[in-house]
Amino acid sequence: MEFKYILFDMDGVLANTRDSIIATTKYTLSRFGRTPDPEVFGRIIGPPLFKIYHEIFGLKEEAALEAMKIYQKFYAETAVDLIRPFPGVRDMLDRLIAHDRKLMVCTARYEHSARLVLNKLGILDCFCFVGGLNGTGEGCRTKKADVIEYILKELTIIDREHALMVGDRADDINAAKACGIASMGVLYGFGSREELEKAGADMLAETSADIADLIIQ
Repeated sequence: MEFKYILFDMDGVLANTRDSIIATTKYTLSRFGRTPDPEVFGRIIGPPLFKIYHEIFGLKEEAALEAMKIYQKFYAETAVDLIRPFPGVRDMLDRLIAHDRKLMVCTARYEHSARLVLNKLGILDCFCFVGGLNGTGEGCRTKKADVIEYILKELTIIDREHALMVGDRADDINAAKACGIASMGVLYGFGSREELEKAGADMLAETSADIADLIIQ
């Protein structure tokens, strides 16, 4: 099967945002008089912010919404400087573009935050579309599957058999399945081989170069 439309998760696939996310989470929780247990850090990279603060850290809805505002302000003004690119990502993207693949970003971040990170890394120009969450209420895009559907609709992609979701967590793989598209798990990100295999990823990539190799072959 030839994959023409490639949807990339951002955190853990395109950008190494671990340090920036942890630093911002620590700061945000400190505003509520709390200190996060380091054991939870592996769970907070990937899910939507509201889920992190409401479900993982147990803040009530109003407090979770306030935490999101604090998080986003600190991230944009301070933590963005902690973001690092994964090795070989730009080369991988350029190879895919050279082979006429259409590249999109599909993230559980808000779009303005995603664009901030992509611009910081100098790869925003590689993507024809950036899709993300847009709220927490009814009718909003609140999970990864919503974002996939949004991207497919906005770009009028009807041949879903040619679309591929590239992610590093089970949420990415499960969302792809829910939307009827194929998935690739990356092993250099924040998830594990066990997690991705259990979720049922169609392919696994050890490195960023492998992503292009598997798609172009």
